[in-house]
Amino acid sequence: MKKFVKVLATSAMALSFAAVSAMAGTGNDMPSGAHFQFNLIGSTNGINADDKSNGRAIMIPLGIEKGKQIKAQRTCEFDDSILETAYFEEEAAKVQYVTDVSKIKGVKLHFEPSPDGFGIEDRDATDGDATITVPEVDEAGVWQYDVYVRALGKPNACMNISGWAEETGVWYYAGNIELNRKSGKPETVDANKLFTVNYCPLDTNGDCTKSVETLSVFNDIFNDYFWAIDNKGVRNLQVRIYPAEQ
Repeated sequence: MKKFVKVLATSAMALSFAAVSAMAGTGNDMPSGAHFQFNLIGSTNGINADDKSNGRAIMIPLGIEKGKQIKAQRTCEFDDSILETAYFEEEAAKVQYVTDVSKIKGVKLHFEPSPDGFGIEDRDATDGDATITVPEVDEAGVWQYDVYVRALGKPNACMNISGWAEETGVWYYAGNIELNRKSGKPETVDANKLFTVNYCPLDTNGDCTKSVETLSVFNDIFNDYFWAIDNKGVRNLQVRIYPAEQ
């Protein structure tokens, strides 16, 4: 995948966002205002893996057998035993990463910065991967958007989403969120922590070679950024992206 491009003219970004924005409805915990929305739809069938349509639904594995009912609340916990940890000298800040991407559980939703802004490039993750395009970061290397997610549909389901930024065969861990669809009103979850990552260059021993930095996952140091999505029965995850307040 190509390197992320860092600079984007403010006017181009505004036009890109305006082209896909919509007004938020009322009666839920999502913020109001213009936003880009897409939905992760749990599926046992999938769609054509070569589908390039710009529909706002991305198909992901449902995580349960077709027609099976979920009768008890499930848990979706991230397996932190896969993580390696690095420090720089005596710094308190730590870097967590993996060097074997096969250890990361779930299908991958790649976020690819583009001068064209928001769009769905590949909307079938039932084959393992899908791709969404998003606006590039600004001149300061900041991605100026807020992201919220909400699990809809039948209760007793859950989903874990972890964020990963890759540089030269090292996948840096940006954190994870656990989404539980319980009975009652769906809960809105702030997903912004998935878009920054602690980073340092690593030596051959897996140690930091300089002080730890907190970077946007879209910094041009990284070659790829994706969500790893481990689903257990969530049939509809709503994702909304809003311009961040300045």
